[in-house]
Amino acid sequence: MRSEERAGIVFLIMLFLWGTPVAEPFHIFVRYINKIINFIALKAGIPPVVCAALTCFLLILLTFILQKVSLLSIGDYIPVAIAAGSLVLFIVRTVVKSEVKVHDAVALIVPVAVIMLVYLLRLGKPLVWITDFYVYSIPVALTAATLFVPLSSLNGTLAGLLYITRYNELDIVGPFAGLLGVPGIVWGVFFTVVAALPIVFSATGGRKA
Repeated sequence: MRSEERAGIVFLIMLFLWGTPVAEPFHIFVRYINKIINFIALKAGIPPVVCAALTCFLLILLTFILQKVSLLSIGDYIPVAIAAGSLVLFIVRTVVKSEVKVHDAVALIVPVAVIMLVYLLRLGKPLVWITDFYVYSIPVALTAATLFVPLSSLNGTLAGLLYITRYNELDIVGPFAGLLGVPGIVWGVFFTVVAALPIVFSATGGRKA
């Protein structure tokens, strides 16, 4: 299967699963990146609007970087690097806060075990798919935060139907709502289009694998 076809399939699968516990390891991965950016922005005194735009930009940039790295020989190590890195950050946060979140621990330990098994069995094809799930979890998280979160705020019934917004911690649109007289939903559509750039890049053949 061509990489552009796989990218589209992975993206759609992740959109469908994003609001469910199955996607929790990927939620935590994006959540930690968001927390690091927000921590630095807070220390630097960066305004919320700038921080939101910067978060969106850095997440998209990271997606492009991971897409490129996945084409190299070291690309095989993307899943274990992300899974193990997330687990290490969890352990550090647990020690610092003296609080163990069992749910998060399970969500992070299971992927590490599965990925290590894939490496030991030398299962190349599953590894490629796992890599793409991690890579495209970023634009999926952005899509959920920039499109579906603003949509869910329009109507209570709609909010109940859009389960994809569960566990969302990215606040990209909020700081922009009403800025320049433009409603939040319009800003959301704009950022959704921007967040789709890595998918478009892959679908048009910009990423070959």
